[in-house]
Amino acid sequence: MHVTYAITPEDLRILNRHIIFRTPLFRVRFLIRLVIVPLVVSYEAFQHIGHDMLLRVLALAAMSVAWAAFVFWSNDRWNRQHVNQRAGLLGVHTIKIGADGILQSCSAGCGELPWSEITEIEGTKRYIYLFTSPRSALIVPKSGFSHPGEGLEFFRSATAYWQEFPKSPPNPNTNVWPPAPLRT
Repeated sequence: MHVTYAITPEDLRILNRHIIFRTPLFRVRFLIRLVIVPLVVSYEAFQHIGHDMLLRVLALAAMSVAWAAFVFWSNDRWNRQHVNQRAGLLGVHTIKIGADGILQSCSAGCGELPWSEITEIEGTKRYIYLFTSPRSALIVPKSGFSHPGEGLEFFRSATAYWQEFPKSPPNPNTNVWPPAPLRT
């Protein structure tokens, strides 16, 4: 079975956000950046604001919102710079799956990946991810399939092939179809 699709910068941003919130280590680091920094800064600022509690709460809220916007902006900026440095990451891709593994071709060339190197397969509302590490995945947008049944067949076939050669036991919570709605 094979599918041809186009990868856009938005697809990569969605993958990076997905990785941040699905991986405990990255989720903790991200939340620390979102919560701890504003608290430390606000503690220092509170010493100069005075004793008015409403003013302190408003200052903390304003700092938290500004910091959250900065963190998301800096992550997106890093992703855009990273994408521009990698040839073949964007554009038209073709993936063919079979019992021996995955054959992927794109503008940068083609390569073969055995199923033993896939660590996890996960389906979301819009994508199928074939993870090769906790931070890296082959992205297969469901929009590349001519109809939803074809996407389901691809997901089931990939999962069946992969489970014959698992690197580690599959996580039953991530190989669920249809996937739970994403929280955005």
